[in-house]
Amino acid sequence: MKRGMVIGLSVAGGLLALLLISPFLIPASAFKPHIEKAVSDATGREFKINDGLRLTYWPVVGVDASGVTMTNAPGGKAPYMLKAKDVAIGVAVAPLFKGDIQVKKLVATEPQIALEANPGGKPNWVFEPKTPQKKKEAQNPEQVKNFGLGDVRIVDGTLSYADGKGPIREFSDIDMKVELESLDKPLKVDGELTMNAERLKAVFSAAQPRAFLNKGKTPLSVSLESAVLNAGVNGDMDTASGAITGAVKASGPSLRKLAAWTGSPMGEGPGLQAFDVSGDLSMKDKDVGLKKAAIKLDSVSGVGDLNINTAKDIPYITGALAFDALDLNVYMPTPEGVTVQQGWPKDPIDLSGLSAINADLALTTKTLLFQKYKIDSAKLNLNLAGGVMKAVLNELRLYGGKGSGVVTLDGSKKGYLVMAPKLSVTGLRAHGFLVDAIGLDKIEGIGNLNVDLKGQGANTDQLMRSLSGKADFKFMDGAVRGVNLAQIARSVKGALSGQAVGTTAKTDFAEMAASFALKNGVATTSDFRLLNPFIRVSGRGGLDVGQQTMNMRVEPKAVGTGKGQGGLYDMGGIGVPFLVTGPWAKLKFMPDLGDMLKSEATKQLDKLLGVNKGDGSTATGNSTKDALGGLLQGFGKKKN
Repeated sequence: MKRGMVIGLSVAGGLLALLLISPFLIPASAFKPHIEKAVSDATGREFKINDGLRLTYWPVVGVDASGVTMTNAPGGKAPYMLKAKDVAIGVAVAPLFKGDIQVKKLVATEPQIALEANPGGKPNWVFEPKTPQKKKEAQNPEQVKNFGLGDVRIVDGTLSYADGKGPIREFSDIDMKVELESLDKPLKVDGELTMNAERLKAVFSAAQPRAFLNKGKTPLSVSLESAVLNAGVNGDMDTASGAITGAVKASGPSLRKLAAWTGSPMGEGPGLQAFDVSGDLSMKDKDVGLKKAAIKLDSVSGVGDLNINTAKDIPYITGALAFDALDLNVYMPTPEGVTVQQGWPKDPIDLSGLSAINADLALTTKTLLFQKYKIDSAKLNLNLAGGVMKAVLNELRLYGGKGSGVVTLDGSKKGYLVMAPKLSVTGLRAHGFLVDAIGLDKIEGIGNLNVDLKGQGANTDQLMRSLSGKADFKFMDGAVRGVNLAQIARSVKGALSGQAVGTTAKTDFAEMAASFALKNGVATTSDFRLLNPFIRVSGRGGLDVGQQTMNMRVEPKAVGTGKGQGGLYDMGGIGVPFLVTGPWAKLKFMPDLGDMLKSEATKQLDKLLGVNKGDGSTATGNSTKDALGGLLQGFGKKKN
């Protein structure tokens, strides 16, 4: 018995001694070709240890390889999928006898990893062994009783990703550490890397690492910190499908900088700066859902539900959002709106940022601002595709009225905009609307407006000078500021006096209406009418929207009835034709006396000479009338 124990101990001691001295008896170079062949056969790629190899047996079994390379998949752009200065791997020996794997050391120094996908979408990290493997029954993950990690690090690594469609994405200066005591204790990955010249700190934690072996679920948390993005997710992960659910929060100083940083630049432009998003996240494959979302962007804030699909190069966003206030001026090149004293702004237009996303959204807002338009509330469906935005305005409340319409903005061509508004509004307060829309402050009243226009250009000035289409309005119970047409209609003296025109002058009306045809920024009308208890006014002429000027001839006629709204606007009477000309900021009202003086004086002379029957029955009367008429015609021209 004693002898047997002695022999057993001697054998064990000999084996231990052999294990300890074997690295000195067997050179590591003898193992090098076997390791290279084993890895090459298992991956289908050529694996090389170009510099040196060192083996360890106790207390850690492992290798330390220098100058490691692994070729890329056939057709790959990079020559190597993996290239590292040094890779050290060590596994504790004793736990192996209990079915446990304890990786005591896994350190990759200066690894260069190139991840690629070929045009068909196949990634290069899917390996095809040279020797076909026999089909084996599925292994029970419980065969690995435990798994732990010791010193696991990436030191000064680089990583690139290319999908064959967009630009190559590169990450450098990667320093990462992994902590995992066992499969039943939290896994933590903590590291930093540089992406597009910005340093990013990332922390990933999974509470139940065994779920990755059992294809189960585990609570997780992810946090990202950088100068352009701070984000965090706290929720659960289904390791079988990769689906993630939980609470998410993200913020940053500029959405434009974030888009450029992630490889989808929007270009320069107004707005799209500070952002803050939070909500309930659901993410699976290429779909990202956000429920009960609270979104802040620039001065805009809203709540709702969103879904983002990233299957294509341009993200596609669907959902519904409600805003307290939506200020579109933040995203327009000329937020100051109309300034009639200086003309339309000529700042360049660039809405190419509209091409960054595609969307179908249902939006509601309590307040909507666009240029100087103030919309009290709006319900609209917003479609965005290929840089073209189409807003279907289902319900608008603005300037005391309500309406609907469609507005299309085509910003697909950089530095150029096509705008096509089509609106129908009833119960509109004319003064506030016209001041904000075109800078015209001469009209008061409440009524209806219909617009169907189209314009295009590289700036607002070109847009307004290109307007074409049609428009009509009908305002009731209002006034025209700056002129008293009733006084003009009563007498020539009134027309020539300063009392009929001025800042205090005003013409009340029961109804004012007109229809316009627009071409090249000029709106022309031949059916302008204004109805007043004492006058009827008809007019024709044009408004040059591009030049912000007016050239109208109106003809007021005094009437003997107090009937206003709904009355006949072609009733006869004495009146002085009137010219309204000049820029909107300073309109001029001048009587057109030529035809009026000729007509009225001829009537009086006919009466004096007995030619008052209207048939010109006497030769003398006719010759006198013709002679004096010619004189008056000349006089009328001088007055003009």
